Amino acid sequence: PPVFRRCAISLSLGLALVLVPTLPALGRGTIERVEIRGLEADGDEAIEQNVRLALTLNDDLGEVQGESRLEYLLLRAEKEARQALEPFGYYSPTITVDAPRGEGDRIVVTVHVDKGEPVTVRDAHIAILGPGGQDRYLQRDLEAFRPRPGEPFHHETYDANKDGITRRLAERGYFDADFMERRVRVTRAEKAADIELVWDSGFRYDMGPTTFHQDYFRPGLLDRLVHWEEGSYFHQGKLDRLRESLVKLDYF
Repeated sequence: PPVFRRCAISLSLGLALVLVPTLPALGRGTIERVEIRGLEADGDEAIEQNVRLALTLNDDLGEVQGESRLEYLLLRAEKEARQALEPFGYYSPTITVDAPRGEGDRIVVTVHVDKGEPVTVRDAHIAILGPGGQDRYLQRDLEAFRPRPGEPFHHETYDANKDGITRRLAERGYFDADFMERRVRVTRAEKAADIELVWDSGFRYDMGPTTFHQDYFRPGLLDRLVHWEEGSYFHQGKLDRLRESLVKLDYF
């Protein structure tokens, strides 16, 4: 039917528009260096470093590039710089790449970066279900979780707090703990991030029997170093204390 033909034509034209390159033919050239502009403010050093490390252009400095390869690198630079800003909460930057030629077809590539406004946390549902949800130490970790609503969504901060709670669950004996929800939804148009992070703690393990396998000391001597009762809650700190006591004997 005619309607299908019209849809096919529209789709074809849309694909054609996406694939047309935006850079003119460049010819052969040598990338002399890469400069990044717009991130000179205090506190942007880490962002600038991340952008610089993300650029494939740096792998080809000082080497003669053919026209196709050069065009590919410059087109890719914009995407790489954009992705390098996302871990810091900037999802809607404005980035332009200039590559004027100097003497001898040497090229200085300049990446201009306008970070724009950062994405902020709009809503955060962070919880631990099961017995671990009543553990006062884990409750403190939940209350201290960052980033909070209203704060920029910084990936490193989010990962550090998420991993910290996961480690705490293991340290306190919740060995069956696992995620029920682990999701961050970023809405670029609204510059908002919604965090959904829920653990199921499972049951807390107890300290079982402690047995020393050794042939040097008389039986029972090392039992004095065990500072917990069998059946008490597991805690990694108990094992750490035993390890320190054994090291101080200078036999281990």
